[in-house]
Amino acid sequence: MTGLYWALRASPAEIAELDAPRIRRVRYGDATIAVHSEEEVSLVMMLTERHRAVRKAEGHSMVGEPRVGTVTVVPPGCPTTFQVEGTASVLVLDLPLSDLQNWAAEDLGLDPARVEIEPRLVYFDPVIARLFCLAAAGVEREEMSLRAIGHRLLEKHGGRTKSGHARSAGGLSPSRIRRVCEKIELELEQPLGIADLAAEAAMSAFHFAREFRRATGFAPHQYVVQRRLARAVELLADLDRSITEIAADVGFSHPSHLARRLRRFTGLAPSLLRSRVLGA
Repeated sequence: MTGLYWALRASPAEIAELDAPRIRRVRYGDATIAVHSEEEVSLVMMLTERHRAVRKAEGHSMVGEPRVGTVTVVPPGCPTTFQVEGTASVLVLDLPLSDLQNWAAEDLGLDPARVEIEPRLVYFDPVIARLFCLAAAGVEREEMSLRAIGHRLLEKHGGRTKSGHARSAGGLSPSRIRRVCEKIELELEQPLGIADLAAEAAMSAFHFAREFRRATGFAPHQYVVQRRLARAVELLADLDRSITEIAADVGFSHPSHLARRLRRFTGLAPSLLRSRVLGA
């Protein structure tokens, strides 16, 4: 029975040890990774997004859109294969089911025999993303950090609710959403007001803001900030770029603005994220 970490060790992956011994940073690409464990919940958090991943489980295939900060969860007893095209950098954690059961009983008053975690594919949970970064950086005791991740899994990802369904696009057609998102990606360093984005979708600002939230789960400004932070995380792995340059490249008016937003997202200052998590 193979958890994610051991499956990656059997592949041509580059594995880096971090200050948190149970979390590793892994770089891999163009690989097939088979995960099957009866005893562990495998979690992976994306640090890059220039690749494509297909998840095959229970006779079904699902294509995920990698985004920095998104998390994939493979529960025990759910044999899963990932086909990865391109190169990915991720954080990996295999969390024993026995730990989750103990925390469920001790901290949440739940029946440990009924603990179940649902599978997720590149799912954005900002709380888990922040906890993952803090744990990987070793700024808190590992037991405390992992317990916090376990609590979030139990509270938000327990049960057998089906996941991965797309949100209703409302009045925004897929082609309009694609045009708006492409504009954001191409012009991250520019001021992007709601009027500019609404014009791209050929809608009024009020109507666009409402329908964009329905389609993506984010208000337009929130989405733009998330994309800027995601790009910043990728760029921070490149030591040739200064934090001042990165802030300008992704549209933040000042390095302190980037630092403030990045602390909210990851819990870490840019320099600490760069040195302890991204390995730059």
